[in-house]
Order: sequence, then structure tokens, then C-alpha cells
Amino acid sequence: MYKEYDVLTLGSELKKLLEKKSEPLMQKYGLRKIELDILAYLSNGRCGDTAKDIMEKKHISKAHVSKSIDNLKARGFIFLSEDRTDHRFIHIRLSGEADPVIEDFLKIHEECWRILLTDISEEERVLLEQICAKMQGNIVRELEKL
Repeated sequence: MYKEYDVLTLGSELKKLLEKKSEPLMQKYGLRKIELDILAYLSNGRCGDTAKDIMEKKHISKAHVSKSIDNLKARGFIFLSEDRTDHRFIHIRLSGEADPVIEDFLKIHEECWRILLTDISEEERVLLEQICAKMQGNIVRELEKL
């Protein structure tokens, strides 16, 4: 059972590494962790761009998302725009002010990825991707049953 636990905790350990490596970046730009998370999430561009999307995908409370959006907007990192077809939806977009932050964060992310994959061969990486895809599929199917 212990080996399974190691696999399950890998994600949280990687998250800790990313957080530790990101501390100087957060200090440099005066950002809190949640604000950096939101900027990184928005930079992905594939996961939705509303406060509700952020809450659901990042598992962050409405209050924290709202406060962080206010702070990021005040700092000029994001701007808000009303949906053209449904005015109830407000889209969150990155401004050019966020570009250096995202650029620096992506460098940190790449460094953590290199650390994670040190001494892992290309064949092992391919196998790892296949295994993770299967595991994720198993989880998704089981969650759909619940």
C-alpha cells in the first residue's frame, strides 16, 4: 500500500516544489499564491475564463476568487469584459502587464518539469503518459457513476 501512497502524493509534492520555486516570483511582483495561480490558469486559455470556471477548475472559494480578481484588476494584470450574448457572464482576460509574470512563471514551471523528469528515459516518459491517461480515464469513469 505504501507504494500506491507514493504515487498519490507525487502531485502534492510537485505542487510544493512549484510553490517554493515561485516564492521569489510572487515577491518580485507582489502577488499572493492564489493570484499567481489565477494568472497561470488564465494563461492556459483552454479552461474557461469566468470566475465560476476558476472556482470549479481550481477548487477555490468564491470569496477568494473574487478578492483575487479585484486585486489583479487593480494592479492592471487583468481586465473584465461582458459576454456579448449573455450579459450575466463576465470574462476575465490577461492584460499585457501580466506577460512578464506569465513568462517568468513558465520558466519556473519548465524547471520543475525538468527536475521531475530527471533520469527518466523517453521510453519511460511515453509509458508514464499512457499510464496517467489510463488512470485519469478510470477516475473519470468512476466519478460519472457517482
